[in-house]
Amino acid sequence: EQPVSQEQLKTIIEAAVRAPNASNRQSYSIIAVTNQDKIKRHIGFKAPLALIFCVDYTRVIDTAHFLDENFEVNGVLSFIHGSVDACLAAQNAALAATSLGLGQMFTNGLHRRPLEDLFQAFNIPEKYCFPLIALLIGYPDREHSKKKGRLKDLGILHQEAHQRLDEKQLAELVTYIDNPANNMAVAVNVPPDIDSYLRWYFRNWPNKSSREKQEEFLERLKKSGFAL
Repeated sequence: EQPVSQEQLKTIIEAAVRAPNASNRQSYSIIAVTNQDKIKRHIGFKAPLALIFCVDYTRVIDTAHFLDENFEVNGVLSFIHGSVDACLAAQNAALAATSLGLGQMFTNGLHRRPLEDLFQAFNIPEKYCFPLIALLIGYPDREHSKKKGRLKDLGILHQEAHQRLDEKQLAELVTYIDNPANNMAVAVNVPPDIDSYLRWYFRNWPNKSSREKQEEFLERLKKSGFAL
């Protein structure tokens, strides 16, 4: 499989770090992975390059200590700020990859594996660092003929204040998502005895996140210093 060159990676990272961030701290780190076995095992997909974006305050903390100063990580608030920083950088990276003619895909597949294995495999610090999302980059096998659909109005844009959808609007939303022409589904093989894609979705897709995984996630956030 054709690799992503170091020059391409450099361009992608240069774009990523130009993203807006809180107090210009860049409270994130990016782990570039080309080892195919590790990408498959810990992220769950095949690609010549994976970028793991982490919420990361270790660089800030270490710099403060180097200067005999202190920097305090404020739990969930710091996690939110770092998550926004990391996601903005990741989106810039994805746009840069696309501009280079590369294919790219975001995934939270790294969270579906045991988190402790992930921390060990990539030497992620025990405290104040958390792997948030992975961006897979490579050369697409084929051009997608149609982009995935998106909602634009119903429940997305709220003028002046938030408003819940009424029953008429909800019916419109279901009809819009069920229409194959709008290409909204994450899976197309809905059983014929189910009348709506969304009905299938609510019965099956969200339940993939088990209570055990939620508890594992919370415990790992506590260990990392981002939750009480």
